[in-house]
Amino acid sequence: MVRLSMRRLVVALLMSVSVSCAAPPRSFTYSTALAPTTDHRPGERLAITWRATPLAIEAEPSTHEQICVGVAGPYANEEEQKRAGGIATGACPVSGDRVVVASTARDVDVSRSDLISQELTLPGSLLPGLYNLVAVRVTTAYRSGGSNTTTMSIRILAP
Repeated sequence: MVRLSMRRLVVALLMSVSVSCAAPPRSFTYSTALAPTTDHRPGERLAITWRATPLAIEAEPSTHEQICVGVAGPYANEEEQKRAGGIATGACPVSGDRVVVASTARDVDVSRSDLISQELTLPGSLLPGLYNLVAVRVTTAYRSGGSNTTTMSIRILAP
């Protein structure tokens, strides 16, 4: 009887150790390289791909992420474009008085490592010139949050 109880105790201890040593669920964060690097024309569709990157184990896991993209401009030259104001970064959707088109905010599942594609159709009425393509990721974590904004120059050609 005592031998059977010891066996049960050892099995119970081994089971509790294996459960406590299980790997925590993996969390991911999303980023984009802003792929469209060529010249574009009014009415064209831009496809932006967001890639999942695993968070380090020590990092505070995200509880929620949103992604969005927008186009702002036109700018007369590169200097004006670099100093560009009129874009409210850090929130989805992208907004501001220079924003000519923006996607809606898209919620992402931070427990999955999917590739996410967002399409943005340039308005047919865009004037030729320099524009900023803006990608925003907004993160909410357990104790904090924040955002990441990536901006890339694109050129709109005459139709």
